Amino acid sequence: MPCFSSQYTLILILYFLSTLSSLCLCITVACDNNYLQHFCKNATSNTAKSFQFHRDQVLSTLVSNGTRDNSFYNATAGGQISDETVYGLFLCCGDLSKDACSECVAAVASDVVERCPIGKEVVIWYDYCMIRYSDYSFFSIDEESPWVLMWNKENVTQEGDAFVASFNYVVGLTMNRLVQKVTSATKKFATQESNITASNGKLMYSLGQCRQDLSTADCNRCLGRVIANLPNIVTGKTGGRYLSSSCNFRFDLAPFYTLQAPVEEALPLPRTLEGKK
Repeated sequence: MPCFSSQYTLILILYFLSTLSSLCLCITVACDNNYLQHFCKNATSNTAKSFQFHRDQVLSTLVSNGTRDNSFYNATAGGQISDETVYGLFLCCGDLSKDACSECVAAVASDVVERCPIGKEVVIWYDYCMIRYSDYSFFSIDEESPWVLMWNKENVTQEGDAFVASFNYVVGLTMNRLVQKVTSATKKFATQESNITASNGKLMYSLGQCRQDLSTADCNRCLGRVIANLPNIVTGKTGGRYLSSSCNFRFDLAPFYTLQAPVEEALPLPRTLEGKK
């Protein structure tokens, strides 16, 4: 099964450092299977034709490098004028095959021009990959925005208080362990499968990833923002995810990636949680 399931549905929160007046964004989920969301800024009729030309050059270069083993590539194209230069990159989910990554990058590169034809600062997320480009260099920079939170429709509350308490605890514990695994991995990608206490053998599947051009410190910082948002991500749903242009995190009761990480035995619940059974 590919990295991200297309069964995710609602996008509920988007945070940006810019004002809404400068944004052109889509706030509903499209019907196609892989598209999740996009962010499109500085989309004006004054966008130079030369910028669009160089954007197309960057996208073409990204597509032609979609089969690289490391699931990541960046490219630059431009002229003598600084605002004509375009910087772009793609990031595929770390468990994708080279062919699947290439197909995703090609699809996104085509789609993003349709969704944001004149934007100068763009991020588009699909289930399997992301493309980011801009009129300024963001390479090796941890970008705090934009970021998106998403949730499953299904609730875990119907499983009972003991399961919910254990589930929430395991998500937090797993996220902290994923940070260590992701930041030390060559591709800055890791998965984790954990047993859930009082769940009759149910597993929680989780995944974390950073852009490969980020330093270990910046990757750690980005995933730290995920941890800070866990109360908003773990909302009684069977799964949730955090997407940004620098890192991403997802957890779910259903498997959604191809790598088989070692299953961790669930640790005993803290006494404060045991008392809620």
